[in-house]
Amino acid sequence: MNEFEFDAILKSMKDKYFEISGVRVTEASDVGIRFRVIASMLFEVTKKLEESRKEMCLQTAGGKYLDALGKVFGLARMGQKAKGKLRFFGAKGAIEKVKVLAGTPVMAEGQEMLRVVTTEEREFGEGELTLDVEAKAEACGEEYNLAFGKLNTLCSEIDGVVGVTNVEAFEGGRTKEDDESFRKRLVDRVKEGIKATAKEVETDV
Repeated sequence: MNEFEFDAILKSMKDKYFEISGVRVTEASDVGIRFRVIASMLFEVTKKLEESRKEMCLQTAGGKYLDALGKVFGLARMGQKAKGKLRFFGAKGAIEKVKVLAGTPVMAEGQEMLRVVTTEEREFGEGELTLDVEAKAEACGEEYNLAFGKLNTLCSEIDGVVGVTNVEAFEGGRTKEDDESFRKRLVDRVKEGIKATAKEVETDV
């Protein structure tokens, strides 16, 4: 708790009480104790109101709150998920047809955080032992731009599938921009909107 702000609220309450009643409030009195409780609650309310104000202001909002403001102005953080192709290897002599479902996760060996997921559902053809499936990274980031053969671990077993690898490099991954970079684009968008509105007004006049 910020003592200065709490003390300011408490002092204001005591001063107002004295102005109305002509009686000074002491710390140990019943009224003094009640005032401290109420001042503490008022301080928490004002703190939350200030936090809400910051979350709604373009100059101070951050994280998901800045993202929400971006939606208002039709902007989203720049960033891109890497894309590529995975090759699944089927077991010899599989009796039933084997499917690889959309959303199947694959990771780089020993790097559980670097995952990609398939973006389509495909099925091994009769007698086929390999199946190529399109996939993309779980998240934006340059770290997902992985070289050939790096994605070689199934996150969970698939009946009839014995292995996987990426037959081409995953490319196109780009890290999402940070708050300050995104804020600058938002401010520029707002300024453009103000200028455009001003021109429209001038034209109408």
